Amino acid sequence: MPGGGSPAVPLPGGPVPAASGTCCQFARQVVTSLICYGERKARSMTTYLALDPGEKRVGVAVSDPTGTVARPLPPLARRPHSRFLAAVAELLSREGAGILVVGLPLRDGAAGPRAQAAMALAHELRKAAGVPVVTEDESFSTSEAWDVIRENGIRGSRAEGRADGVAAALILERHLRRSGAGKGRPDGDGTGEVR
Repeated sequence: MPGGGSPAVPLPGGPVPAASGTCCQFARQVVTSLICYGERKARSMTTYLALDPGEKRVGVAVSDPTGTVARPLPPLARRPHSRFLAAVAELLSREGAGILVVGLPLRDGAAGPRAQAAMALAHELRKAAGVPVVTEDESFSTSEAWDVIRENGIRGSRAEGRADGVAAALILERHLRRSGAGKGRPDGDGTGEVR
């Protein structure tokens, strides 16, 4: 390079200023840039797990690590309750999810008995799972899920088995879209973080 200096190395975290002095100083600058880039990347990548609680089954969906796309997973049995809690903890671990989204069945914006039961479940999951739990309005997610299933020509028992997961994926997509997840913005939620 002209002038005898070290070239600026383009790194994912941005350009590194030309090294001044020794090779060790340049190496230190490169390592610092990589560490800062890795920390920024880690903060912007969170996998979400969503639950659509029902009486017998719980729909489940998971996001990609960038918090951009949701995909349905097989439903979980709601009973026995201890087995359900263990299954959620296992899914959080297996999928590497850092935030749990629980569907909240609001009726005209108000929390009736089903929404209160969902909030109680969200509180219990927060204590049991050890990850942040947020709620998301799940209004119309089941009917929207059935629309998606019919539009894709899925019928019979295959349709019945997929409705819960598709509803959970729709709840999760709604949360990701509204909260700005995957866009480097802080996570928000439908009604507030469960404390």
